[in-house]
Formats: sequence, structure tokens, C-alpha cells
Amino acid sequence: MIRNAKIYLLMLALVLTAGAILAGCSDNAPPAEYQIEFVTNGASQKETLTVTDGATLDIGANPTRAGWFFAG
Repeated sequence: MIRNAKIYLLMLALVLTAGAILAGCSDNAPPAEYQIEFVTNGASQKETLTVTDGATLDIGANPTRAGWFFAG
């Protein structure tokens, strides 16, 4: 009977340990953020945009400048 109690206690300890390990494996970290810097007008103007990982980014209209052709 004492042997059975030891086995049950050992199994309970193993289950609790496994539960604690699995509970610590959850991924509750906030998503990464990235900063994108737009340099315009010969670097005289800068705009910084912060984007969260997985989010979509609206970059607006295509760039324009007199006498220049932007391809891509």
C-alpha cells in the first residue's frame, strides 16, 4: 500500500512538473515593431513610420519629381 502511494505521488509530481513546463511555453510576447524611415527631397525631409509585425502598410502614392523616372 505504501508502494502504491509512492507511485501515485511520483506520477502526480510528474504531471504537475509537465504542466508547469507547458504553461511557461506560451507565447504572450507582443509582436515586433519596425521603424521605416522615408528620406525625401535630397534628405532634407524625413518621415518615420512604425509598423507592427504582420500589419499591412499603406505607402501612399508613387513618388514624383520633375525630370525623374521612378521604376519600382
